[in-house]
Amino acid sequence: DRDVTGVQTCALPISVLLEETTRQIDRSAAEMSHEGTPVSLLLTLFMPDDEVAFCLFAAGSPASVEQACRRAALPVDRISRAITGPCEVT
Repeated sequence: DRDVTGVQTCALPISVLLEETTRQIDRSAAEMSHEGTPVSLLLTLFMPDDEVAFCLFAAGSPASVEQACRRAALPVDRISRAITGPCEVT
């Protein structure tokens, strides 16, 4: 997750900030993938009331995700692994 404290006072609307953040990470992930370290940004979610952003990545390791964020000049507060399984519809 990413702390976005002060985002409400930013001169940019939330939608523009979300687009720019996504663009920065996408660019960084594409560069890393081109260099041989596959990283893909799957989802960026801003929670303006909580002043935090969550990004969901597909990558080989947490270190790859951290490197992609650092290259994009975005702070990283925490990286957590996620495991998916079959979904059952009831």
